[in-house]
Parts: sequence; C-alpha cells; structure tokens
Amino acid sequence: MPRVIFSITYAVKPELREEYLETIGALKNYLTAERGKDYSVFEVKGKRNHFSEVYICKSMEEYDQLEEDSDEVTDQLINRIVNDFVRDGKVEYKTLVETL
Repeated sequence: MPRVIFSITYAVKPELREEYLETIGALKNYLTAERGKDYSVFEVKGKRNHFSEVYICKSMEEYDQLEEDSDEVTDQLINRIVNDFVRDGKVEYKTLVETL
C-alpha cells in the first residue's frame, strides 16, 4: 500500500512569527500526542517565515480520512493559522503518492 505525503506551504507575517510558532506548536502537539498523526512542521531553509506542514499517511485511505477526521480543536487552530498568520492568504497544497 503506497504512503501519501500531504503538505501545506505558506509564508507567515514576520511581525506575527512568535505567535504563529506558539500556535503551530500547539497544533503539532495536539495532532501527534492526542490524535496519533504523523505530522511535522518545517521552515524552508534560507527563507525565513516560510513553513510547510507535512502529514505522512500510511495509505490512501488514511489520507482520504484527514479532512473527515478533523475535530473542533484542530479546526480552530488551523483556521487561526490561515486567517491570522498566513501572509496574503496564499497557501499551497501538495499531495505526493509513493510509487516505489
């Protein structure tokens, strides 16, 4: 069964960096510790305030359930990140499916 990587990439408003880091840290802790997700956050090397959230799913079925499996806490944190911290509201989504 192929694994799936789902990434969400965006730039954060520089003046809100610290507040963003606190919020994304809360999201990461919740998703990994409470919800058991394989989830990480990366900052793009050489591009300060450009971040990628990465979910690694063990199967296409797990990937398909990501949105349906969301809960109130997850939704509130994600909405806060997108609405308050993302510069110019620009978010890029990418889905990679393992082939080999």
